[in-house]
Amino acid sequence: MVIKDRSRAARERLNAVEMQMEEARDKAAELNKRLDSMTSASVVRKLDNITTALSQSPLNIAEANRALKQAMRKMVMRPAQGRLEIHWGHSEEVQEIGLYTGRLWNAKAS
Repeated sequence: MVIKDRSRAARERLNAVEMQMEEARDKAAELNKRLDSMTSASVVRKLDNITTALSQSPLNIAEANRALKQAMRKMVMRPAQGRLEIHWGHSEEVQEIGLYTGRLWNAKAS
């Protein structure tokens, strides 16, 4: 009876450890994928694609959007504050740039 109890406990522990190992493998794969997207060559290529897409005349909006989506996680416009926040895919740091809109000018004039 003691042997069966130990065997069941060992089997349960082994199952738990195997689940943890599988979760760790998934996390490692996710981190490796993210690391690949953050390499210098990848970042430079994405920024070059943005420059090329935005330099076209006439502007190909679909291509520009595609290039921006590949390089950024999101952009947040804050017109009342006159700011644009860019959340790049390769960095946790948020880039803020000035944003000048009619809404900003109207708010300052009031």
